[in-house]
Amino acid sequence: MPTFNTLKFEKRGAIALITLDRPEQKNSFNPEMTVELGRVWEDIKFDDAISVTVLTGSGEKYFCTGADFSDYDKGAVKSKYATRDEGIRTLTSKHVQCWKPVITAVNGMVVGGGFHFITAGDINIATENATFFDTHVEIGLLPVFEPIELMLRMPREAVSRMFLMGRKERMSAKRALELGLISEVVAPGQLMDRAMELAQHLAGRDLRVLMATVELIHKSRELGARQAILQGLQLRELAGWSVTSRLLEK
Repeated sequence: MPTFNTLKFEKRGAIALITLDRPEQKNSFNPEMTVELGRVWEDIKFDDAISVTVLTGSGEKYFCTGADFSDYDKGAVKSKYATRDEGIRTLTSKHVQCWKPVITAVNGMVVGGGFHFITAGDINIATENATFFDTHVEIGLLPVFEPIELMLRMPREAVSRMFLMGRKERMSAKRALELGLISEVVAPGQLMDRAMELAQHLAGRDLRVLMATVELIHKSRELGARQAILQGLQLRELAGWSVTSRLLEK
């Protein structure tokens, strides 16, 4: 297994385990972590032995507090045109079109860019001490990706309040569960055991069907019902399953 400076990465049978590992920087991501995550997701994407990923953060206080701005060299490029952000990223499995399911085990605080991992998660579980908030508006930076993605998972009012109120109002794990941002709350000492239990369950499924299901759910968010159904039927065929073939087998 390759070694990384900002991550811990291991494979346990059909399960990949990624740990964001910059505890002294509250597990914030820097350019090096972005590159390393891209390498890890590509590895998982093309490894037929891997069916599911568990993603968590190092320690018990912080999951991910977004981008580490102190580690980005803002003076390296003078032109704003050259540094424009068009959404080409490698932080999450969805950014690199890796359609294997991801279980996000939220072990603590989630801030700002940390929501990329939450909105990309297929199953999100969290500890009782997890909190969620955003500081974009507080520091004078327009939030783009995070509120748009979150509005596909939570009511608009909750998203607006989160981004406008900032750190003054931190969403608890209980509230995140009520709003559908996460699906389960566990005690801190039970988080990884529960995440691995869920992963083991998924690892026993047909990988083609797992991937097609993840892809369909993710892509259908931006489609009308009819277009999503048509795409789902196409993915079903690609996964090797059709009503006709199954009837003929009988």
